[in-house]
Amino acid sequence: MPNVSGNPSPCEGSCEYRGARREGGGWRTLTLMATIVCVLTGWALTQAEAQLCAGDTVGVDVSLADNAAGTLFGESPGQTFLAVDTLLSFLRVWRWATEDSNSIGMRLYITDTSPDGTPDLRYILVNGPTIVHQYGDGIHPIEFVWRWEPPLALPHRGLFSFFVMQDPCFGFWDLMSTDNPSLYPSGDMWFTGRSNCVLGSGLQRDLRHYPEYDIVFQAAFCRLDTTPTRRKTWGSLKLLYR
Repeated sequence: MPNVSGNPSPCEGSCEYRGARREGGGWRTLTLMATIVCVLTGWALTQAEAQLCAGDTVGVDVSLADNAAGTLFGESPGQTFLAVDTLLSFLRVWRWATEDSNSIGMRLYITDTSPDGTPDLRYILVNGPTIVHQYGDGIHPIEFVWRWEPPLALPHRGLFSFFVMQDPCFGFWDLMSTDNPSLYPSGDMWFTGRSNCVLGSGLQRDLRHYPEYDIVFQAAFCRLDTTPTRRKTWGSLKLLYR
């Protein structure tokens, strides 16, 4: 997303009142009002700029998929990933195009990790929502994307994990994956054991690690790149135009 922090303030330069000079306190009042409008307009633009950000996307391109990570009996695939910033704007995975008629939804979970890089299922940061894409065209991979507006604030930079679970808890689907771990060296594939398709700390001991595989996914992080602006307080305005 383009950075708009270079937009000039509407009050750049002189913000004094350009109308006819009034006698007594009238002229000062009009000047003060014009200055306040300029300051508030500049503040509003700064707030709008803060909503926009430059982004970094990590993961594996969908064109590089050469394997599948499927669900069955509540066993669910997961992936550790490196958060290069703390604001997550979207995360997406893909179902294989051949599964072009499947009504089983995908529910996203995001967790923190332990110091050794294991997903820590005690600390669930995101639970849902469930996305259902029943039909595809049989040719193109079927994208499942979770977006956050405003971006999701992670508690820190570093390693996190996500899991995708069946919803409802029957049937199956296959996520696109890869058996080339060099494509994403910053994380690995994980699997839960059999479950009722609800992620929780009870599944911690049955986690299985597959460092030779990765889920094909993409995660985008928002990086605020705004230029700081000098703000005036109400006190300084009063002193300036006393």
